[in-house]
Amino acid sequence: MAILLIMSIFCLNPLAAWLYRDQVRCAMKTAEFFTSRRAKADIKAARRSLKRKGGQPPEPEDRLT
Repeated sequence: MAILLIMSIFCLNPLAAWLYRDQVRCAMKTAEFFTSRRAKADIKAARRSLKRKGGQPPEPEDRLT
């Protein structure tokens, strides 16, 4: 019984470490993506686009319900 417990501990630790490393890697990639996108952003152009007049109203299937 004790041997099974010890074996399960040694098997789970690498799995937990791998899962944690994968989570950290994904978080770092996400942060890098948004940092690079922020550097390319043209805030003034985005604000002009959001404040512009005209255009067409959303179609009925475009509205949130």
